[in-house]
Amino acid sequence: MSRTGETLRFFLTLDNYARRAGLRRLPPGATDNEIAAAEARIGKSFPFDLRLSLIRLNGATIGDDAFSGIGRRVSEEQNIEAILQRIPYWAQAGWFPILGDGWGSYYCVSDAAPWVFFVDHEQGYDKVAYVVSSRVQRFVILFLENPLRRTDEDAARWFCDRERVAALDPDVLSCGTFAPGAWEVPGARAASRRPAVLRTRTVEPRGGRRNDSHRDRTAKRVTGPDDSSGSIPGLREAHKENQTAEEIELVDKLKRTLADRSAKASVKSGPQGATDSEIAAVEAELGTSLPRDLRFALSVSNGVSIGDDVFLGIGRRVHKNLRIEEALSDFPYWTDVGWFPILGDGCGNYYCVSASAPWVFFVDHEEGLDKVAYVVASRLLRFMILRIENPFNPEDDNAVSWYFDRSRVESLDPEALSCGAFGRGAWET
Repeated sequence: MSRTGETLRFFLTLDNYARRAGLRRLPPGATDNEIAAAEARIGKSFPFDLRLSLIRLNGATIGDDAFSGIGRRVSEEQNIEAILQRIPYWAQAGWFPILGDGWGSYYCVSDAAPWVFFVDHEQGYDKVAYVVSSRVQRFVILFLENPLRRTDEDAARWFCDRERVAALDPDVLSCGTFAPGAWEVPGARAASRRPAVLRTRTVEPRGGRRNDSHRDRTAKRVTGPDDSSGSIPGLREAHKENQTAEEIELVDKLKRTLADRSAKASVKSGPQGATDSEIAAVEAELGTSLPRDLRFALSVSNGVSIGDDVFLGIGRRVHKNLRIEEALSDFPYWTDVGWFPILGDGCGNYYCVSASAPWVFFVDHEEGLDKVAYVVASRLLRFMILRIENPFNPEDDNAVSWYFDRSRVESLDPEALSCGAFGRGAWET
């Protein structure tokens, strides 16, 4: 099944469980604002699958199982940030808890690999006990579709049986280089049968004293964090406290710069940004998260024309030839390495951004589409602003873009000068 197909199955499975519980809809998921704010506080980006799950399943309790979530609406016992504070090794290693077993152990996902794995507190919080699923969405689907029959003393989760794994989640059988599968670990059967009594646990070093405090929890079949807000603001209506000071300044400046340009061009309405649903749909289609600056830029202006430049956009409202997702289908290597084209020069070359670094860089087809030719700006929002404010005049034979002049870079975008570990700067070419 494709990623997009499995994502739809994930959403439908959750909706079906909500209907069975007599609810009109699931409890509200995490907003883009909440996800971005949590990532900023933790200092790491959530894996794509985890972010997608949080959008629909944020701190919800389904049956006996309390899934982890983020934000103030999620209890401390289920809050990912609170858990990472209690187990700091996970924050350093890029491990994120998605479901606790109620006894101090957790099912987790890593930012380095797609597998869902179990961490048993008795073995140590720095060890992967075993792998249970190939990815988060499939894990949740199978968890709901294959409930544990606790009245059956011999019952165990599906991931303890190799034949069931081969039928339900065959991709996970290749996890051997990461950790053993649950079907290979005898103790996994007993661990999977632990009753999911919600507890708070004081986490201490191995061998230290444990202090368990039980809490009664009554809930409907499907419950979640209380939402009294009445609405879920999207990225375009982002609360500024969920952005860094620099992001607030740059996003506001980009809006003003685009508005001023529209006014000078006697355009009645400025460029329209992408909606939250459009951004989420493209991320699901691509199977990866868009870089933070790119999401901000798209939410302000999607497929905007600036002079002779036409920045790429996403979704059906943008011409097919100007969509980021279409460009990536032509250059699959970029999807593999997390590069996203933002602007073409009309000659087969592109300005791009990366999921792993903030720089805006140029890819020259003559040097190879798998190579960074040179860096042009410190980040996308600043690049777009400078591109508008410093237009290139093709009729001037001596004209060059600002990023080829080191003195202008020092004045306009000094942070770009520290790009050396990523690639050479345009001013060095």
